[in-house]
Amino acid sequence: MATKVNRQWRLVLRPVGLIAESNFEWTQEPVPMPGEGQIFVRNIYLSLDPANRG
Repeated sequence: MATKVNRQWRLVLRPVGLIAESNFEWTQEPVPMPGEGQIFVRNIYLSLDPANRG
């Protein structure tokens, strides 16, 4: 079975004014095995609207 990869855009610095590429970083790491009482959740869609900045 192939190793599953967790791909993420992480917020490095909260934007002030216009958003810049330097506000984010791209990371990839292996998906850890869930522990006791934990589950995997796979997001297929994510809505990130301008109103979320408020």
